[in-house]
Formats: sequence, structure tokens, C-alpha cells
Amino acid sequence: MADALAFLEEDLTCLICCDIFTDPVTLKCSHSLCEECLQRFWTTQDVLQCPVCWKECSHDEPTKSLAFRSLCESFKKRKPTAVSGDVCPELKLFCFEDRQPICVVCYTSKKHEDLKCSPIDEAAGNLKEDLKTQMNRLADLKKAYES
Repeated sequence: MADALAFLEEDLTCLICCDIFTDPVTLKCSHSLCEECLQRFWTTQDVLQCPVCWKECSHDEPTKSLAFRSLCESFKKRKPTAVSGDVCPELKLFCFEDRQPICVVCYTSKKHEDLKCSPIDEAAGNLKEDLKTQMNRLADLKKAYES
């Protein structure tokens, strides 16, 4: 059951914010994203493109799906706090070496004793900034390649 939930969660996750879709929209190329994430991404682009496959898009293209939105909202409400038995329900820290969230108990265990960790909100902000920087760099490389 935990594996099925993990696969479902992966299918319901926005590739921009890495969270369960909020107000999902679908582009003609069939990629889905949160409406707000897509609009924010498009503010950084000269030409509107799908952030996944880079196909050109138009502002009137994103289509809302009430059924898909309802499915995402239901999943959020029913999602257990831990997907598998070995995941702590109180994940407050992020271990950079293991690239996973951990709890305070795990942080004090021998497994993580000499590893670099930080509060999960702080780590998420830093990792999102790193990702944004890499996406901008890749967009610049793509533009240079197309020129």
C-alpha cells in the first residue's frame, strides 16, 4: 500500500514546486503543473514554453481540470503523515549527505552524527534557489544553442 501511495504521490506532484498540485492546469503537450507555478515560471520567459518539454505555449492554453484538482485535494486530505514504516512522522531537519528529511531523534543517532543537516524549511529554500539557478542556466544554454 505504501508503494502505491508513493507512486500516486509522484504522479500528483508538480515538477516546479515539487508538491502535490494546487489548482492544476494541463498544457497541450499533456504536462500538468500548478497554475501559479506555471504563471510564475512564464514571467521569467521571453517565449512561453512548457517547463518540462520546452514546447511553445500560449497564455490561453492551460486547461483547468476540476476532476484532477479534486483528486489532488482528496489525496492531500487522506495522505498519511508517513508513507512507509521507517519514515519518521516529525521530519524537522534535512540531511544534505543522505539527501533526505530526518527527525531530531535520527539526527542524534550514529547514522547522521557527523553529517551536515539544517532545518527542513531552510534547506528547502536553499535547494529551491539552487534548482532555480540551474533552471535559468539551462534556459540560457538552450537559448544559446538555438541561436
